[in-house]
Amino acid sequence: MRLYHAKQLAPPAREAVAVLSRFAAAQTEQPVPKSATLDTPHILVLGEATPSVAASHAKRIKHDGYLVLPRAEGIALVATSPKGLLNAVYGYLAFCGVRWPKPGVELLPAPGKLPRPDKPLLRNPDYPGRGVFHSNHGDWPQWAEFYARLGFNNIGIHSSPTEWRDMLKVAERFGLELQIGGHGLSALLPRSEFEEHPEYFRALQPPDFDRRRMSDSNLCPGNNRALDIVRAGAKRYVRRFPGAMAYHLWADDLPAGGWCHCSHCMGLTPQDQAVVAGNAVAEGVCATDPSALTAHLIYHDTIEPPCLAKPHPRLSPLYAPRERCYGHALNDPACARNRYFARNLEAVLDWFDHREWLLFEYYSDYILFRGMLPVIPEVIAQDLRYYRSLGLNTAQHLFVGSGVGLQLNMHVHAALCWDLNSDPREALRNLSRDVPGLIGAWRKQARASRRWLDISDWPISRYFDYRFLLDMPAKIAAPYRRGLLKAAQEMETAAASLPSELPAWAEGERWSLLSSAAICRQMEPQARLLQLLGEMLGGRDRLKEAKAAYRETLKQGTAIAKVFQQAGADKVYFFALERMMEQIWAEKMDTLRAPSFQC
Repeated sequence: MRLYHAKQLAPPAREAVAVLSRFAAAQTEQPVPKSATLDTPHILVLGEATPSVAASHAKRIKHDGYLVLPRAEGIALVATSPKGLLNAVYGYLAFCGVRWPKPGVELLPAPGKLPRPDKPLLRNPDYPGRGVFHSNHGDWPQWAEFYARLGFNNIGIHSSPTEWRDMLKVAERFGLELQIGGHGLSALLPRSEFEEHPEYFRALQPPDFDRRRMSDSNLCPGNNRALDIVRAGAKRYVRRFPGAMAYHLWADDLPAGGWCHCSHCMGLTPQDQAVVAGNAVAEGVCATDPSALTAHLIYHDTIEPPCLAKPHPRLSPLYAPRERCYGHALNDPACARNRYFARNLEAVLDWFDHREWLLFEYYSDYILFRGMLPVIPEVIAQDLRYYRSLGLNTAQHLFVGSGVGLQLNMHVHAALCWDLNSDPREALRNLSRDVPGLIGAWRKQARASRRWLDISDWPISRYFDYRFLLDMPAKIAAPYRRGLLKAAQEMETAAASLPSELPAWAEGERWSLLSSAAICRQMEPQARLLQLLGEMLGGRDRLKEAKAAYRETLKQGTAIAKVFQQAGADKVYFFALERMMEQIWAEKMDTLRAPSFQC
């Protein structure tokens, strides 16, 4: 057996040759010689002799898809790009039974004859752009390889790393386009300018109330000199991080605003002011790299469409519906909360003339989900089908935190980006193959996830996400509390149903279930505390019960910490969140003790 390839290969194609030759050698338990005799750089042939491969086959391939052709002499892997060829190799390995549950782990089948499909295997991705926003600290080459194995091709680096050029080289090896940045608008206008030029910065209130200028937050988009500084800052940023396909220099992360109320800006909504500032960023980016996009964050106070400001042609909306309900798909008509987000999303797309736009979903965000790992394959599937129907062609979601379990939603997302019509649970069934009880535990986890994620009827007029439960009336709190306890019980049952010994790559799944159950048990008295606060505002004496709920919330926090420590995840995000939440709860208790709240 010999591996045939072209002489001149781009980095992803060279990686494809290396991966396929290693696998073939391991599978057949004998060396696989390589022969650089093919004419096209986007075909690999593995077999006893070089089969003829008609160029017409490539006409069926779209984007970075591929074709696996069985031949009497072996198999041919056909693509139209170097990245497509690497996708073809990983696709063929998956067909052979190889699995990649997490970075650095490759599960190979038993050695034997190399399998061939019975008929040509054509795979074209439904999403041309696929990936995540990577915020995890660790071994970037290992993560990049993992993302390539999942079939991703577009990764956002959600930071400003010092090793950017090295990261670009690794990304090139695996055929990954990179985006870079985050909440960087404020940094483009140095705060040191405030002392001499306070007019560059936002006015706190309209002129007839309070003319104070504030050095915090965004800027005054009505000041041309401030916008000039932002343009120059964007140019410097692109020169510092060259080679990205999109730059993210978003406004500040403020649900309550942070924009200007001066005489020029007071008639502009936060959405309009954000577009004006974003246009200046896009002009600076394009002046340095005309091919790059500038991401415009649709998020918090910009989730609704602008009223006046026309966006720059290279200013692309980045949709980030953080406060949505993840117990339902975004376009689920039964979800009151998500109807609001879907309606505004479609209006924003109309305003931006349905140009190329980007997605910033939260399926793997440990911060949003309080350190838990919800399993939501059906929601992801319906979301991605809906987004694609609107014209979205790049689907990404945020990955933050290390956690203690596998990135199940990432596996689901990756599979669906290739085939939107596939069963959303198929990726999980394949991943759990040969591990008794694992898929059953994940089913229970998915059912439990829907219970605590369901916030359909919660008000949308105030800032809220899954970390910060609202002060709530009993009609909302009571069913939610019951759902939390039921979810905790289901995840504890799921953990108990797992075999006593799990493969090393799956050991974290038991701890993932137990830690999530413990967090749900803590959220229940927290919801009770917030319900009692609402009742006290209504004039009822609930101080004694509130104190008890407060003590129970703190007690459950200690229990969660023990679970994480047992799991060996002593630096998991939950601990930082817990300290912040304990401060919030203590402040609420101080309010409850005030005479005006006591009957």
